[in-house]
Amino acid sequence: MAGFRTAFEAHQEMSRQGAAGRFRGGLAERSEVTIRLHTATHLLHAALRRVLGEHVEQRGSNITPERLRFDFSHPSA
Repeated sequence: MAGFRTAFEAHQEMSRQGAAGRFRGGLAERSEVTIRLHTATHLLHAALRRVLGEHVEQRGSNITPERLRFDFSHPSA
């Protein structure tokens, strides 16, 4: 739980920096739907790492109000 809290606080600080315009990247659009899809990428990434293994890494995503695309690394099909 301590590790989670530390990571969560680091994520919050990064989000604050993004809101202040000091962080490049993130969401181009901040609609409620897009924010929910962005959160879904984090949940999907955690689930893939749990099921397929810790070697899985996010390689990109495309988040729009209509869809979510999530690219990740894995050594086999």
